[in-house]
Amino acid sequence: MTTRDGRVLVAGLLGLAAALFAGPASAASDADLQKRIEKRLAKAGFEQKADIAVDVESGVARLTGVPRDELLDDPMPRALEAARQLDAVVVLKGHVTIVAEPSGSARVLDGCNPALATAGSGDVLAGLVAAGLAGGLPAAAAAVFGVSLHARLGAVGRQRVGWFIAEDLVPLVSEVLGEACP
Repeated sequence: MTTRDGRVLVAGLLGLAAALFAGPASAASDADLQKRIEKRLAKAGFEQKADIAVDVESGVARLTGVPRDELLDDPMPRALEAARQLDAVVVLKGHVTIVAEPSGSARVLDGCNPALATAGSGDVLAGLVAAGLAGGLPAAAAAVFGVSLHARLGAVGRQRVGWFIAEDLVPLVSEVLGEACP
């Protein structure tokens, strides 16, 4: 692992750790990781569950048992089904990102940036969502915050360096937040 890889990993883990311990039920994670975290917390005596699952189509397909091709054919009802099944907000990251709530509400956010389909980008997204939770946002708002910030980071990254890797996004966070909150 390079130093830059380590910074991305640490940033994501710090965001996740902050969210895990910020309140009675605040956590965001990749969907597979969510199951592992819940099992470990349960073994330790905590009744914590993730409020938000962030993953790509294949992860949500594994988590829900829906074949990936079915999920890709009609992602909106599948994302809503996953949100109800998990009783959590589901962020389905793909060519467009769907934020689905257990209540049946959903939002479609399109960052219009294929460069965000790079390894580790979803981990950065999960960290941004977790930061929103740690900051006190409700789960759905934290998901929209994270997805929107992720899209803006992708746009700035692509403008600056063209095709980028996930670790290139982390140093841009404070700059992009500075644009939104001067």
